[in-house]
Amino acid sequence: MTGWRRARRGGWEAKVVYVVDDPERIQTSLALHVDWIHAERLVPVWVDPNVPPVGATRADVASQDY
Repeated sequence: MTGWRRARRGGWEAKVVYVVDDPERIQTSLALHVDWIHAERLVPVWVDPNVPPVGATRADVASQDY
């Protein structure tokens, strides 16, 4: 979430940035989306910054080819 604004129809909206992974495609593609979402649709999620995400591996960043 990157910001808030008053919605025209009342209430608040949050500007949300998220990534969508489409596994149905032959080649996996990630798409970055930015949308205004009505605040009532948002659900708080607690994230521990010390725990790696599911599926994450510890790799030596210096050895990765970008």
